[in-house]
Amino acid sequence: MRSQMVLLAAALSLGAVRAQEVVVAEDDGPKMEKMNVRFGAPQRLKAGGKYVRTEEPGWAAPCWHDVNRDGRKDLAVGQFAGGKILICLGEKDGALAAGTWLEAEGDVAEVPGVW
Repeated sequence: MRSQMVLLAAALSLGAVRAQEVVVAEDDGPKMEKMNVRFGAPQRLKAGGKYVRTEEPGWAAPCWHDVNRDGRKDLAVGQFAGGKILICLGEKDGALAAGTWLEAEGDVAEVPGVW
C-alpha cells in the first residue's frame, strides 16, 4: 500500500479558499505530482461549548486523530507556547469534549522547541 504525504501547511495557515497548488510525494520513490485542491472557509471549532484556543502567541498546529481508539475523531492541537498539546476527545454525537493537556507520567507533556 502506498501512502501519500500532502504538504498543506502553507495553504491552511493562510485560511485559503481558492484553489491551491499542492505537491504530493509518494513515500516509495522520488515521484512528485501537482494537483489542485479547494479549501473551504476556515471554521472555529468548539470543544466543551467553548471555542478551542491556544495560549499566546498562538500558532496552533491542529490535526484529527483517534487518540483513545474509540472509533471517533479526536482533535489534537499542538501549540507554539510551551510545546503543549491540547486533546479534545470526540463524543458520540459528533461534538468535542472540553480539552485537556496531553500528559506523560502525570505531568503535562512538552515537546521541546527547535530554536
